[in-house]
Amino acid sequence: MRRKILAAALALSTGVASLTMPSPASAHPALVAIPWLFVAGLGGITAGFIAHDAAASQPVAVVTPPAQPAEPAEVCHLARERINGTWHRVRVCE
Repeated sequence: MRRKILAAALALSTGVASLTMPSPASAHPALVAIPWLFVAGLGGITAGFIAHDAAASQPVAVVTPPAQPAEPAEVCHLARERINGTWHRVRVCE
């Protein structure tokens, strides 16, 4: 993950550097478009790697519904009973 963050920081710094770098006064389209295409491609590749890494590391949880019992379950409740002179909580099932 550290390498991914470092790559994202590198892409961001490259983009900022290309914006702040002085350029000669020229209106040639190749001189304007090529740096932008390079920065956009580098940023897109970096974002794709980060998204792929994040999606691949997520475990997939498979949830199956609980099996239904064929017979009805017992009906139980807690009750307080006195056993040998002291009170205890006991489970009473019918």
